[in-house]
Amino acid sequence: MKTTMKIDEKSDLASEVENLEFEEMEQGVSQAGMGFMMAMAGLIGFWGLACLASAVAQNGVLALFRGWLSAVGI
Repeated sequence: MKTTMKIDEKSDLASEVENLEFEEMEQGVSQAGMGFMMAMAGLIGFWGLACLASAVAQNGVLALFRGWLSAVGI
């Protein structure tokens, strides 16, 4: 028995392969984007912690608390 593919079957197979390649690419781009966002969130969190530590070192905890209360307006 000879197996032959019709033109429609070939085009269906080609479109399925293209869809799979697109889905893999889409997933890779999504993972890269999430990795970038997580790295930026970590960097921002580290920067905030460094700023807080600097404020505590320069002014002390009590002055920092008083400054926060005056900024909030309590």
